[in-house]
Amino acid sequence: MPLFLFKCSKCGNADEKFFHSAENADKANILCSCCDGSCSRQLSSFKSKLQLDAKELYEQKIKPEVDEICKRIANGSDRDFLDIYGEE
Repeated sequence: MPLFLFKCSKCGNADEKFFHSAENADKANILCSCCDGSCSRQLSSFKSKLQLDAKELYEQKIKPEVDEICKRIANGSDRDFLDIYGEE
């Protein structure tokens, strides 16, 4: 049975519900478990391990190195600039 995500238009709470088919999920009148407001079906999204690994790599390694290079260039060091763009 597929799992479908429904979001309340009143309070924003999200609930997951099981249905046998997408057609049944689209026809369902789901009420919010918090405020009894009307819920609408949301498109599901997922993140693959590759996306998470890339985000981790960026946040832990690439971004700190780039920030440090930018800081040194802003403070007048041209060594990093020349390493990137070369001498002309």
